Amino acid sequence: MLIFVHPYLPFFVHCNLPLTFHLLSNLSDALDTYFKSISGTINRLVKVKTSELLNMYEAESKNILAVEKQINDVRIDPRLDRFNKVKELQADGVPILRISKYLDMSRNTVQSYFVQESLSPRVYPKSTNIELFANSITLWPG
Repeated sequence: MLIFVHPYLPFFVHCNLPLTFHLLSNLSDALDTYFKSISGTINRLVKVKTSELLNMYEAESKNILAVEKQINDVRIDPRLDRFNKVKELQADGVPILRISKYLDMSRNTVQSYFVQESLSPRVYPKSTNIELFANSITLWPG
């Protein structure tokens, strides 16, 4: 019997090569049987964890969309900087005409800013009045 000696294999493998083959084969069969027996449990765990992750992702997506909507709903009034500048100049005692020329604004606007304590909010319409013309638009030829 010719024995092939490999330098990296342990000594007992060289001596009992057929026995080692049967041990590895039996181990492979045992592992295969074990993994087949727990595959249903693994699949259930994967499905449960996947659904949990998807639910978390959907909840986070809804939260992100809600925050983005709130950010988009908040509008910064472009008049606020000019109003604050008018109030600073008013506190320094600068007359209305000079402020209006300096800021390139109407005297009436500057005068109305003088009277106000804070800038009155501008009302942005949430919808258009397309509803008034909906019948005309649907009946439009073409």
